Amino acid sequence: MESGSVLESIAEVAIALAGFGGIAAGLGYRTRGEWSLQDQGRLIWLTALGLVVVFACFLPDVAHHLGSSAPLRVASALLLPITTFILLSMLWFNRRGVPAGTSRIAFLLVIVTTIAASALLLAAALGYAAPREFGFYLSAVLLTLFQTSIFFLRLLITSFRGDQLNGRADG
Repeated sequence: MESGSVLESIAEVAIALAGFGGIAAGLGYRTRGEWSLQDQGRLIWLTALGLVVVFACFLPDVAHHLGSSAPLRVASALLLPITTFILLSMLWFNRRGVPAGTSRIAFLLVIVTTIAASALLLAAALGYAAPREFGFYLSAVLLTLFQTSIFFLRLLITSFRGDQLNGRADG
């Protein structure tokens, strides 16, 4: 499978982000058990998207070894419902607008990148991306990794700035 090492490297980065996200969750004010709903959501989305990226990185190889003549089209077709579900879930959970304490820019970036990833996967699954299927698939996976990074950074920012943001001053 061409460029399998690229996908493996991306999977490693996704695992690292999810793992470090768990560590970041234990830092700062969260060690006292004070979790906001936004932080809980960030950790859940960080972990879920990280796992989606890992899953996506191994899908083409699995399809190839199962004898598919177009493993990237198969992988795209299998990943497309997952990205669509992610988009619908985010829109459903935030149907009343961006929740208080949530960055509007981060929220919009996640929505836009999910739409873009879904469009790339749809083009690859339907064969419109040939002969650049790998580029389309890789772009969709990287966009999902970018989303994972957004949740990781937001979790870190609120971990270190949470006390100042919530008006607490611990001595």
